[in-house]
Amino acid sequence: MATAVVAVAALFHVAGELGYVGGSWALSVELMREDARGAYQGASEAATATVQMFAPAVFTLLLTQFRASGWLMVAAVFLACSVPVPALARWAGRTR
Repeated sequence: MATAVVAVAALFHVAGELGYVGGSWALSVELMREDARGAYQGASEAATATVQMFAPAVFTLLLTQFRASGWLMVAAVFLACSVPVPALARWAGRTR
């Protein structure tokens, strides 16, 4: 049973990673101005690097200090960040 749970979790993780990379790339390419391609790509990569730099410390803090409720806090942050993205992307597409 544990092997099946880990296998399913791995598949969800891969699907999530692919969705994130595809969505991130599509948004950064579709919304950039032609005369500012480097600036848009630089800002996108800087944001990704910032998240990758601070995420391990935030995860460690939340999960060691708050244990199971720390996972709920992490989930709340993910939801808070991801729920508005479709509406913001539609708005950005209309106004560009």
